[in-house]
Amino acid sequence: MKWNDGPIVAKSKILSWHLGEFYDGNIYHIRDMCIGTKLFGLNDYWKTVADKKSGYFAVILLTDEEWLELPIYSNARSYGHSWIYLDNEYKAKQWLKNVPEKEFKENSPDGRALPKG
Repeated sequence: MKWNDGPIVAKSKILSWHLGEFYDGNIYHIRDMCIGTKLFGLNDYWKTVADKKSGYFAVILLTDEEWLELPIYSNARSYGHSWIYLDNEYKAKQWLKNVPEKEFKENSPDGRALPKG
């Protein structure tokens, strides 16, 4: 699950996970991994990445994405964008133990809100 401080509001399964580097602005192999996603058609985004000439990448394709009925407040805190890969019960208990019960309100003043839907 992708998480950046605040409650976890959705879950998914990882379909595939690809890590690597690109050189000389050649982002075509990375972009090809995104065929079938909205990211594939964002030409301005890909131009910006290619202009960097070289760098590292991570392409993570998800499946079975769904909103949670109730948000999860984790036992840890994130400083920046984070992925939490809870692939076994032990990890889930470590990240989600002693979860404080909080009410999550739509359009909350702290900027975290569930979309109406």
